[in-house]
Amino acid sequence: MTDYNPYILGFVHHRDQRGDLWLPLQEALSRFGDLPSRYGLLPSQQGRRQRPSLNLALGAVIQRALERTSDLKRVIHDFYTDWHRDWRHEFDIDPEPLFNRLDGESVVRWLARHRDTLERIDRFPLRRSLEESGLIRRDVLNSIPDARLLEKSIEMLERRQRRLADGAGGWSGSGLLQRLRLRRGLDRLGRRIGVLPSRIDPALARVYADELNSAFGLFCDTGGISCDGLQPRQGRGVEFEYARRDRSFLSLGSEIGDCTARPWHQIDRHTENIYWTVMPWLLDRNYQILKVHWDGHLVMKVHLLPLATYEAGGLHMFLAVDAMETGLVLRHDIEGEGRLPVATVTEILEQTRSEILRIADAMGMEDVYAELFSNNPLLREWLQGQERIFLDVNRLHKVDDLEDVFELGCRLARECDMPEPGHLFMEIQFRNTQLMSHQTQRRTIKGFASLRRGRLSGLAMGHVIGV
Repeated sequence: MTDYNPYILGFVHHRDQRGDLWLPLQEALSRFGDLPSRYGLLPSQQGRRQRPSLNLALGAVIQRALERTSDLKRVIHDFYTDWHRDWRHEFDIDPEPLFNRLDGESVVRWLARHRDTLERIDRFPLRRSLEESGLIRRDVLNSIPDARLLEKSIEMLERRQRRLADGAGGWSGSGLLQRLRLRRGLDRLGRRIGVLPSRIDPALARVYADELNSAFGLFCDTGGISCDGLQPRQGRGVEFEYARRDRSFLSLGSEIGDCTARPWHQIDRHTENIYWTVMPWLLDRNYQILKVHWDGHLVMKVHLLPLATYEAGGLHMFLAVDAMETGLVLRHDIEGEGRLPVATVTEILEQTRSEILRIADAMGMEDVYAELFSNNPLLREWLQGQERIFLDVNRLHKVDDLEDVFELGCRLARECDMPEPGHLFMEIQFRNTQLMSHQTQRRTIKGFASLRRGRLSGLAMGHVIGV
């Protein structure tokens, strides 16, 4: 790991310097690194190894912001709405499908049809209905404060359901339990977005389209209410969702165990840990993490962002699959129980490819290319079996680099009454030539898996091999 020193993207506003940076990781650590204990992120203990890291000031701001609000999605949306960049006008690309998987109009239409139902759930007389049901003793109900009644009653009814479902007389509380679960889902979403779903306006519904899709999915096929265009996860087969812009985003790497995990949760200890790059990812509207589920369990995450390159015809945009990392259940290089068969792993990968292409189609992007490196040898083999395209990494660009993310971080700092970060950094694997052994004689030229090639031609083979 001491030799790991890729170039990383940065932005600095420090003393008389302001602008983009492109410098080696070790230089960035030397010039801008700090100790986690200084920000209260790790305790300062006698004998603890002092290892500097990046983005600590931004990480502290995000932590404070998430103490004030449970979710940063609306903050991110509003900032980028006011940002000077117009992707549709400048690049003929729609960025919305990279922010919400579900079209916001589908949710708005569902709300219009079923708002009365949501309002009835809001007015549901919780304590009286529980008393009239006779499923929970009155003295027990009276001992539960109103603030805990919903969660506690669901817990008790679920326990009773498990105990009585197969017994004499069966179970008669399914309808009530379903209504309680619906109420809980709406209450949780209301706390998240700051307004009851029954009262949400169409503009805010479009921002939280995915979250509303998940919550309203509880209603599907319940009491005669259809999905009407919603696409809730069912917990069966291969399913997808975007990572939420909340605290769970910071622990995604730990769930998978890859190099973006908190160091003590990383499985492959020989791989350099880059947890520091998670913070700017969270704030970047144009950097998305696609979560892949199998039978309701997270098994893989896919990192997506648009990148630009220059060819003879001018600027060309493509969708970059910057990383595909899997959990242990898909890895056959590490011994253990519960591994899915190789055929199932292949099925998951093929369906994931289809989902990535669906996203690209919705954005209006033809070319889709993927980084060849992965923590899973099976996935690397699958990627290397795709058609190959070679690109010069020095001609790959992230639109606005990190200026947009930096400005959003500074805005959050001001709102939290904290010092503004002076710099931030992000690793983009597409531009990292140290992930795998070099395949060409030129260090700046790198091969990628072509999931779909459009107008981008890439470099001629003779140019790649140095002829």
